[in-house]
Amino acid sequence: MTEKQSVKEFYDKVNWLNEIEYGDFKRKVGLYLNRLEENLKTQNPEAHNVLKRIKDTVVFNPSGEIEATRLKALELSQKLIDLV
Repeated sequence: MTEKQSVKEFYDKVNWLNEIEYGDFKRKVGLYLNRLEENLKTQNPEAHNVLKRIKDTVVFNPSGEIEATRLKALELSQKLIDLV
């Protein structure tokens, strides 16, 4: 699987994730992020910064609002797709 495919897979999983509680959403997206990090071999520092921003938004500094967080994660994922 290419890096671009990995990011697209992450995007699709987050887009279709249907959780009611933020904790469950956060855990699943965190798992998806870990898998994405394993597959992301690019040396582009900007790509790694975007990945870090996604992780910060979802895991480390959550707003607690699933839809707002999902939209931000999807927006950042789209940037990541363009970078890899």
